[in-house]
Amino acid sequence: MPPPARPRLMGRDADVARVEAKLAAGARLVTLFGPGGIGKTALATHIARSAAGDGPPVLEVSLDDAADMAAVCAAIGRVLDVRLDARRDPAEQLAAVLHAHDRRVVLLDACDRAVEPLAALLRGCLAADVPTIFIATSRQLLGLAEEHAYEVGPLAVPGPGEVDSDAVELFVDRALRVRRDADGVDKAVVADIVRALEGIPLAIELAAGRMSVLTPEDLRSRLGSRLGVLTSQLRTEHPRERTMRATIAWSWAQLEPYEQAALRQLSVFRGGFDVRAAEAVVDVSAHQDAPDVIDVVQSLRAKSFVRATETAGGGRLGLYEVVREFGSLALVEAGERPALVARHAAYFAEQSRAWRDATGTPAEPDALSELSRDLDNVLAAHRHALDGETLGGAVDALRIIVQLEPILWTRIPTHAVLELIDATLAAARDAKVPVELRGEVLLHRSRALELMGQNELAEIPAREALSAARAASDRRLEGSALARLGSVTHSRGETKRAIVELEQAAEVLSDHPLVQANALRVLGTALRAGGETERSRMAYEEALVIRARLGDDRGASIDLACLAALHFQQGQLERARSLVLDARARSLRFDDRYACAYCTGVLACVLAELGRHAEALATYDEALLELQRLGDRRLYSMFLGYAAAARQLAGANDDARAAYDIALDILRGHGDRLHEGLFSGAAASLAWAEGDHARAERLYATAHERISSVSTSINARLVVALELHLGHKDLFVHRTALAKGDDRAARTALDAARARLSDAASAVDDHDDLRLAYRLLQHAVQGDVPAPATPGALEMDREAMWFRVGDRPRVDLRRRRALRLVLAALAAERRTSPGTPLAMSHLVEVGWPGEKIRVEAGMSRLYVTIRSLRELGLRHALLRQDDGYLLDPSTPLHIDERP
Repeated sequence: MPPPARPRLMGRDADVARVEAKLAAGARLVTLFGPGGIGKTALATHIARSAAGDGPPVLEVSLDDAADMAAVCAAIGRVLDVRLDARRDPAEQLAAVLHAHDRRVVLLDACDRAVEPLAALLRGCLAADVPTIFIATSRQLLGLAEEHAYEVGPLAVPGPGEVDSDAVELFVDRALRVRRDADGVDKAVVADIVRALEGIPLAIELAAGRMSVLTPEDLRSRLGSRLGVLTSQLRTEHPRERTMRATIAWSWAQLEPYEQAALRQLSVFRGGFDVRAAEAVVDVSAHQDAPDVIDVVQSLRAKSFVRATETAGGGRLGLYEVVREFGSLALVEAGERPALVARHAAYFAEQSRAWRDATGTPAEPDALSELSRDLDNVLAAHRHALDGETLGGAVDALRIIVQLEPILWTRIPTHAVLELIDATLAAARDAKVPVELRGEVLLHRSRALELMGQNELAEIPAREALSAARAASDRRLEGSALARLGSVTHSRGETKRAIVELEQAAEVLSDHPLVQANALRVLGTALRAGGETERSRMAYEEALVIRARLGDDRGASIDLACLAALHFQQGQLERARSLVLDARARSLRFDDRYACAYCTGVLACVLAELGRHAEALATYDEALLELQRLGDRRLYSMFLGYAAAARQLAGANDDARAAYDIALDILRGHGDRLHEGLFSGAAASLAWAEGDHARAERLYATAHERISSVSTSINARLVVALELHLGHKDLFVHRTALAKGDDRAARTALDAARARLSDAASAVDDHDDLRLAYRLLQHAVQGDVPAPATPGALEMDREAMWFRVGDRPRVDLRRRRALRLVLAALAAERRTSPGTPLAMSHLVEVGWPGEKIRVEAGMSRLYVTIRSLRELGLRHALLRQDDGYLLDPSTPLHIDERP
């Protein structure tokens, strides 16, 4: 009689191949182990029948109720229809019976309660050299030397944003048995369901059975209580498999009392744990016969209650959610929760403090990795504190928020951070809280609001923190609050005021180098926006010096990216690309998603101007996706605007228009007048190109008003960008005139557009937004997107009395002594040691020989000299590196040696 048909095995091809490889290599005993409901029996049955092939059928023995040798023998005898005499050697009898019945494959299912007698039985059979393969299923191994273990894991679930997987296929297949239209359900909802069920086959099958009365959306919403949902009314399953609760309870009953106690307590962990955490939190001292906690955990792992996973930081332990829910309910019933929660919260509060203290030190990478792995546990400790389940209550909750700061902005979406902070501040409203603690949380609230584009609201908590700091004479908090205000002010486009606030912050924080470096970075960005490039560079480099002294490599990654943005602004594209790639590599080392997203956005800008358009668009998409996940609407809107321009240049006008609209809507809400003005102008150029004159005029009027209202030293340059955008209006007039047959008017308008390009050619080199406006008009006039032209060779006489770049006019330096002396020294160094910078102190001595100048005054003179040389045409050739300057070794240099 053929064996009964079983449901089709799904998603186990890899498992089947691995176990069959063991059998092909000569394994005679393979134990498939794993938790209840994981699919061991179905997998073992498939493998056993495949191994039997066309030979005698598989001997399938269920040992559900067997707990001793007599019961094991009876179960086998029933299947073979023979009686094994328990008074004789059972192994000898079984060997003889298998020989007599020519059974080549034996499946021993559900061996959990019979581990010891079954191990003794199989030891004898294997020693008797019976030509039989034994395949066993159990929650724990049999412990025989001949045993080949194979751990059965869950089915693959869809990754983020995906909808197809083995687990989804199983759900739909089983749902079709109770609902005819199940194959038409929303796969995204099903993906959520199987992810929540962690790919456990029995849980998926039980959930699919609920589709007879629930929609997928209803089922998903009920999975907060898995054990209540995962039941079945069918009578074909074993009684213990009709509910997940019964499946777990059956195994639970086999545990020692101290193992049950430990498993109850392990349910307090969220997102897994390591042995160190288990030893700190789990307490089995009430059980006199209990071994050490590590041994209890190891025993639970051996019995498939605790699962193991490998992470980048090493091995990690955890519970399946259905097991955790079962243990959590048992914990409440045992009355053990209050003391356990207090231990859990205390442990992770202390751990997060230690991890936060490592910020800005060489130990930070490991600390961040540990904090990221245990984020769910730290957040659980925060919830315990908010709920008053810890000694410190709301104060503990505030402290945990502060200690989470190293990963607060990279692991949790900004809106969720704000909700977390607001709930904590509300709970601590009437508590006695240290000034610096409440102040730091207020500053986090300000940052969250700024990132979400709510700049007006972001100023309120920052000012509250500043007032509290000054009242308490807390200089660190005062400086941090000033820096926070400066950042918000800068986001609103009030650059001059932001610079003042940030300079004050850096001065106040002189005794607190780590937060001072953060303030200097924001100061550098404000100075860059204001066109003060040398001061911007100095601020970034001062921050980097502090980072190097402290060993703060993570902070340095963002500083380097900002410095790369400065080089990009000045048109030094290869230097910018090199710096931002370095910065991104550092941020990836720390898995700092915020820093990596910013680096990726800057890299996209550089690639776009280098003419690598497809690569740039893909890189923009990568940055925008991550910023959207993080909830940083400020950076998202800026990079979206630049991505829109890149799409416009690529001819994807519909995508470009949609991106401009979204970016402008966000920027308008932010109050970022500078970028709203810049992108309104670019969007106007697109509208004119598409013939929408009314829309273009509205956008251009907005651009003109916004840029005119921004008070920075680069306003005059940005007006050039507006003039370039007006060139698209000239082209609109040109096309309109052609359509009317007015060739003369058409030619006049086209000449006007070309004249705008010609007039702006010498003014656009030193600012990326001007170069972008130039390229947009050049593309519209010429119909292509030229890669940026190289500046050409540098030619000069041996004493630097004059120089010329490419085919540009000669620049006379005879009456500009300091410029001439500095350039001559740089050229001499370039000839003898290409790529080696001259120290700034040396250049001061060269430029003003014999003069006694204070260091600060000398540096100021040098910066003016360098800026002048760049403005005269050496912007691409004159580079800053380390603590000095050099002529770019990739720029050809020709020295005219004639007297």
